[in-house]
This record gives sequence, structure tokens and C-alpha cells, in this order.
Amino acid sequence: MEFLAGVRQRAKDLFLRPALSGGKGHSPQGASLEEKVRSYLACHRVMVLATHGPDGPWASPVYYASDAALCLYFFSDPASRHGQNLSASGWASAAITEDYADWRTIQGIQLEGPVDTLAGEAYTRGLEVYLQKFPWAKPFFDPRSDLYALAGAKVRLYRLRPRRIGFTDNRMGFGHREWLESM
Repeated sequence: MEFLAGVRQRAKDLFLRPALSGGKGHSPQGASLEEKVRSYLACHRVMVLATHGPDGPWASPVYYASDAALCLYFFSDPASRHGQNLSASGWASAAITEDYADWRTIQGIQLEGPVDTLAGEAYTRGLEVYLQKFPWAKPFFDPRSDLYALAGAKVRLYRLRPRRIGFTDNRMGFGHREWLESM
């Protein structure tokens, strides 16, 4: 929990300061691209997951949690359209951003990679990562809870392992984007 609190504080330091004059923001000296991405992921909750299947492309907002390796964990119903698409292709892309009023301050992440359904030890670890970020969700995964029957028993835990991550930061100039590749 202390680790997560530290990452969130660093995220606030990196991203929640006002833009400087001219629309350019300030990034602390020495912050690597990976650190910026990790911090941005830590201070946001929802990604728009994009999949493709027989009926064409589909986008779905889902809560996610990320780990130190920048893997994203999310729950979803395998019978949903995106769940079926993931089952068929095993690949997705996603975008994480917020609703910016000023284009000069837009930041966000775009990523893509393979997605797998977790079981066993990987499920246990993924659930731990998810519940660290969303402790309110714990009753959904307790079979003794009414919420388990409502949702927890119907969903599966997925892991998106990004192979490419783009970080957009218009504070550094219009369309400024840096990439982490082959992760």
C-alpha cells in the first residue's frame, strides 16, 4: 500500500500542476518516459479498450489497475462483445486520458498488446494489484457476498501486456508523443 501511495503522490507531482504560460507544462528533470507512463497510469482509473471482431471494431470503457511491469488488469464479462473479441483475437488497444478543456494541456496514453485471461497464481497476483487500486471492489470477489452473484461470478480477470505505449503530452508542443516499444 505504501508503494501505491508513493506512486500516486509522484503522479500528482508530475501531472496535476497547472500548465505554464504558452500552454507548455513542466516535467521534473530526470523523469524517464517509463516513470511518466507509470505515474499517469497510477492516477487514472478508466481505459477505453478497443477490440475488433466479426461485427467490426468496438470500444468499451473499463476500470484498470497497472503493475510495475506496466501490465494492465481489468475485469469483464467474457460474453460481452469485447470479451468475445478478446477471446477470438487475444489482442487489444486502449486509450487513457481525461476530458481536457484546453488542447494545450492534453495528455494521454495509447497502447496495444496481447490480452490473456488469468487463472491460478496469475489471477491471484492480478486480483491483488486490482484491489490495491480499487479496495471497494473486494466484495464482488467474495463468494459469501451478494455482490459476487451479481457480478463477480460473471466476470473474468484479463491482463493486457503492452508491446507499445505512446505518451502524448501537448504541454511539450502540439501532438508531442513519445513511445515505449517492445516491452
